[in-house]
Amino acid sequence: AIPPTRSWMALALAARMTPAEAHAAAEQEGLTLLRAENMTGFKGVCRSGNVSSNQFQAQLKHDGRQKHLGNFATAEAAALAVARFLRSEGITAAEADAWSSARRSCKPLF
Repeated sequence: AIPPTRSWMALALAARMTPAEAHAAAEQEGLTLLRAENMTGFKGVCRSGNVSSNQFQAQLKHDGRQKHLGNFATAEAAALAVARFLRSEGITAAEADAWSSARRSCKPLF
């Protein structure tokens, strides 16, 4: 089976999720939306600066590798994409600290 982060259909559906739907999906899949002390409140999630409906980007960086996971309507949906990606890489929530938010390509909020 294709991991959820690599399926275009799953990404398209996640991009339209409400915060409540993203939390419910994470709970159903046994995932943790990783909290962070940043403007969005989630690890690997930043505002894109885009005025479209998909204003949040999910992206991570590790060992010089940057992985863009997509654009999403809510921070929670982007955080779900991060959690799904980490699971597909075999990385637990406890090990996720080694992955950092790749903020260079996200535009600042102000």
